[in-house]
Amino acid sequence: MAQYVMLGFLCSFSLFLHESPGAMDSAGFRPKSDCSEVFLRDLRSKRIGLFPVIGRSAREVVRFDTVQRDIDALLRKNGITTRLLTEAIDTSRVRGAAQYGYFVDCMKVVTESVLRSKYGCDYYIMVEALLTRNRSNEQVIGGIQFYIVNDAGENAHSFLMNSHHRLFSDARLKARADDEREKRELIRRLGRVVVKALKEQLHLQ
Repeated sequence: MAQYVMLGFLCSFSLFLHESPGAMDSAGFRPKSDCSEVFLRDLRSKRIGLFPVIGRSAREVVRFDTVQRDIDALLRKNGITTRLLTEAIDTSRVRGAAQYGYFVDCMKVVTESVLRSKYGCDYYIMVEALLTRNRSNEQVIGGIQFYIVNDAGENAHSFLMNSHHRLFSDARLKARADDEREKRELIRRLGRVVVKALKEQLHLQ
């Protein structure tokens, strides 16, 4: 049953996105945040904690450490101080019928983790890829969630992506589940999409 819930929210979120004109050409959908302007203004003078990037399916949670390092390299290139965190945030208890509801509930888990932590950063970024299998036995990334919160756990600039966004759909984020070479390439493509999305959303070089 959990597998069908995961597939369901990736599909049903399309109704929500259609309410946002021009979403196809944007690097993700970003809900309004009162903290966003301050975050973008002060980004280069603050310390950013980077949680491990995870891939989550109905069956398992995996880590994509190379993607975490890709994010770290991007931020450092732009003069931003970072800290690579080693403890992944566990979102496995969250379930939802639509991607946006799942996104909101997972952000609450991220907030809880930040408030419990003693990492001493000003902001935190956690990226989660939503994994499914299609009927051709391909591993598919059906969406990417970017949780960006401040040290009080408030949404600073969080956003999400799925096939309704051209940057995401053009990447064709899928690989044969039994082909290790293709799965490694899938992770590399995921890293490129994540970096490009952050460049656009955070106005980085």
